[in-house]
Amino acid sequence: ELITRFKINQSEVIYIDKFQGLFSQKTHENRKEELAFIIRELKQLITQHKTSLIISSSANKVKKPLGFLEQQLSDLRDYGILEEMADNILLFTRYEYYGIQEDEEGNNINGLTNVKHLKNRFGQPAEFELNFNKKIPYFK
Repeated sequence: ELITRFKINQSEVIYIDKFQGLFSQKTHENRKEELAFIIRELKQLITQHKTSLIISSSANKVKKPLGFLEQQLSDLRDYGILEEMADNILLFTRYEYYGIQEDEEGNNINGLTNVKHLKNRFGQPAEFELNFNKKIPYFK
């Protein structure tokens, strides 16, 4: 269904909200095989049409003893498939979403989002911060 919609609209970017919500119409032995099949099909589609694919994924909530989040690639649900197939993987952590208002040094981090570029097939991994505006959901 996604491929049919894409061919009609000729989008420059395909955005899929929630990787775990993808399902195939074909039968597969297990969920891992099904997701791998879907990702292969999507990669073939974006390669053929010279477009980009952005997929968001749920993450498990992992808290350190002091309550400060330190997310890793393994915190993503179904991360093995994503790690194998993706060219880039970025983790966005909005601290206030988890009720964290201060960092480990006591600095106010309200509205701050940490972005970890954990996998970059075309360059070096990186880490940076963005501000998040809740009123008009966007990052700057």
